[in-house]
Amino acid sequence: MIICALDFETSGLSFEKDRVIEVGLILFSTGLNRVVESHGFLVKSEVPVSKEVTVLTGITQSMVDKFGYDPDNSFETILEMFSEAEAIIGHNVVRFDKKMLESWAARIDKTVPEKLWIDTYTDMPLSAEPKSLKYMACDAGILALNSHGALADCETVLYLIQKFDFSEILSRAKEPTLVIKAEVTFDTNKLAKARKYRWNPNFRMWWKTIKSADLKQEQDSAPFNVSVVDVSPDDLWTS
Repeated sequence: MIICALDFETSGLSFEKDRVIEVGLILFSTGLNRVVESHGFLVKSEVPVSKEVTVLTGITQSMVDKFGYDPDNSFETILEMFSEAEAIIGHNVVRFDKKMLESWAARIDKTVPEKLWIDTYTDMPLSAEPKSLKYMACDAGILALNSHGALADCETVLYLIQKFDFSEILSRAKEPTLVIKAEVTFDTNKLAKARKYRWNPNFRMWWKTIKSADLKQEQDSAPFNVSVVDVSPDDLWTS
């Protein structure tokens, strides 16, 4: 199977106001366990690169001005790489990079092709606890160098999946994602915290997302009742 690892560095976290300033793309054969093609490049942006972004990524405004590629051409490069892949993979890619790409597409009257998206934050086997990419890599015995470099993060994602059964990762990526609620009180909410549930004050509930295949195990092992709620994860993250 040919998959495309994707990672963006951006001028900020707003899908509407911010822009992609660096792209990492790697075509990878899961059958051969090797890279087929890779691209890493900066992208020109009308949104200035802040000092905070420079500290985080090492990308400066002068770098973007001198070495950045035209945004339209950059988007076309992404589409060309996607066309060769059966699935797109990345860390936290569904919640962030995919949405940033869709916002970018909308601004230039383009569309993002339909693909299977595999997220190493949500779709790894249960033995891989969801964390930042750097710490998940560390847990798997991988030294993640140059964190917050787009191409380097793509490489780390691909190293990470090689530590596990890719067929299981693929199967989990195809499973629906559910929002579940912990039925706890103020006095027992520490039990939900211990199981990585988050508090949302607008919906007034402790929640997290899981794959549908994991629901029964969570219900059986949690020391409180667990219910599925009909709420989009996006609504919970942004409220």
